[in-house]
Amino acid sequence: MLDEEQQIRFTKLWTDTQPTVRQYVGSLVRDQWAVRDIVQNTSLALLRRFSDFDESRPFVPWALGVAKFEVLG
Repeated sequence: MLDEEQQIRFTKLWTDTQPTVRQYVGSLVRDQWAVRDIVQNTSLALLRRFSDFDESRPFVPWALGVAKFEVLG
């Protein structure tokens, strides 16, 4: 479970990153409903794993890597 500070940090990072993830997923998947579902699943996966995220590294590549596995899954 994330503490309040981690939740705020995740929300800020995800809000900034979500459009990039949506574009990436949209470039791989043509069905816009599937894109929406994959982006939502990516968000949940990132939230669940956020305590493992190394904040010394950039968030966007990490998020795109998770999104890639959601597309493949």
